[in-house]
Amino acid sequence: RGSAQVVSLEAIVLNGGSIAARGDEAVQAALYLGDTNGDGHYSALDASLLARVVIGLDSGFDAYAPLDPRLVADVTGNGRLSALDASYVARKAVGLDQAEIPDLPAPAPVSLVPSISPAAPGEGLDLRAFAMPTALSFVDAALPSDPPAEAAPATVRDSVAEPFVPLEV
Repeated sequence: RGSAQVVSLEAIVLNGGSIAARGDEAVQAALYLGDTNGDGHYSALDASLLARVVIGLDSGFDAYAPLDPRLVADVTGNGRLSALDASYVARKAVGLDQAEIPDLPAPAPVSLVPSISPAAPGEGLDLRAFAMPTALSFVDAALPSDPPAEAAPATVRDSVAEPFVPLEV
């Protein structure tokens, strides 16, 4: 979700005070241009909320209540909201290229690190799952199609559900 804050510039001194200057306030907003509901994705809802503001049904966007809606959704850059802004957001929402709206950043890459403890003949094999930041786990293992009779059943640790889930071999 986006956020915003007021930035105040105070006690400005230029060239040791030889040039007069006064402070001012500005708004710093961290948001995706056109993401009117603040969920971090472009959707038909973003275009719909923008259209509601354009025709006067709403005065702004709930996700960015204190902000001027033009800061959030003026994708054409002309200083006012119009049906063209809503159209551009709708195009972006369905995956069409819209040069005025930057692409959303890709999600952070997931680092998968396997951990296998070697086993002596006749002992069990400790094969730990690949851990992912989303609390999902999975195992990627190649087993022979006809395992020897002395092979012990494997266990897989599932960080989401039960502590250990038996894996039939």
